[in-house]
Amino acid sequence: MKFKGIGFTGVLLIVVLALAGCGGTQGQGGSSSSDGSQSGDKVEPIKIGLIQPATGDAAPWGQYAQEAAQLVVDKVNDNGGLLGRPVEVIFADSKGNAETSVTAFKKFINQDKVDAIIGGSFSTPTLAVKEITREAKIVHIVPGAKHPDVTLKGHPLLFRVNTTQRQDGMAFVEDVVKNIKAQKVAIIADKLDYGQYLTGLFQEELPKYGVEIVATEQVEASESNFAVQVANIKSLEPDAVAIILSSPPATAAFLREMDNYQLEAAKLVMGGGVDENLIEMSGKSIEDIWFEDIYVPSFKNDFNQEFVKAVQDNYGTLPNKLHLQNWDAFQVYVQAVEKAGTLDAEKVAEVIRNGEFDSPRGKAITFDENGQIEALPMSLTIREGKIVERF
Repeated sequence: MKFKGIGFTGVLLIVVLALAGCGGTQGQGGSSSSDGSQSGDKVEPIKIGLIQPATGDAAPWGQYAQEAAQLVVDKVNDNGGLLGRPVEVIFADSKGNAETSVTAFKKFINQDKVDAIIGGSFSTPTLAVKEITREAKIVHIVPGAKHPDVTLKGHPLLFRVNTTQRQDGMAFVEDVVKNIKAQKVAIIADKLDYGQYLTGLFQEELPKYGVEIVATEQVEASESNFAVQVANIKSLEPDAVAIILSSPPATAAFLREMDNYQLEAAKLVMGGGVDENLIEMSGKSIEDIWFEDIYVPSFKNDFNQEFVKAVQDNYGTLPNKLHLQNWDAFQVYVQAVEKAGTLDAEKVAEVIRNGEFDSPRGKAITFDENGQIEALPMSLTIREGKIVERF
């Protein structure tokens, strides 16, 4: 069964059919069992809440998330469901902000009665909602948000399949020092949690290696005109510019402005949002950037080849990191429930924390005691409009 889109606004319900041989409508026939299923003529679905931005600058991320979820859920339901029950995914648009995310999480739990939640992408709203899933004692798998406190100050039922800001930041430090061999670095960052964290990390770590930070430009997340900042940075003649902007259009605008001003410096693009959308918006200005990330579709392993084929066959495009993160999050939950043989959140979380899960990354996913994935980013770049490994 395929998802039915509603313009990616509001709330999207993906309702899957009951297993073959089961009929009736919700609330009719049978009585509820301890695991939420129904006896009689109705099998209650297992409900998974999925929240990602579906409007605003990061709207494509919501689309990628739904596409990845569709691949997993279709396969599960086509093969008889999970614990003998169909799976239903309930999608909510986070709009990339904390207030909307909090409202959506409360609805997931109090009205939709979901069994687990997968989301989100930005650190600020994710930090705002994790206490909700802690109090509700519900499994919460975070595909994106990178702030260390998401897992360091998380809860026993929360897991993240993405690297942290510190993991990314230290990989960039290594690039600056060992690979670019920069002596002077300029920073342009927005005022969101991610931008502020990485700015602080660079200010702390780079001077230890004799690297001078010649400028630190801070802008609002909605900024779109960077002529003043680029002109100032160019006058300081840095060897590299760290671009820490959460909005893809802002990142693209800054890259284009660097080309307009002929600012000759290595371009370090941070934020984990380098995808086909950003490449298209940036044009030639994104060629040969430096960035650190966890996935490229060219990975040579059987599992990734299967993943790439599924995305291409269904959506006519290569998968990107957002596809991967949400696919991994759903797969981890599904596999853990199957192994646990129950929807009991604590038992499922125990399986996740102690288990290994297949991934197109080419290495099995494992988690540390805080629920943080044990993985490291790699150095990537853009060549002829394609994401490739730099080395």
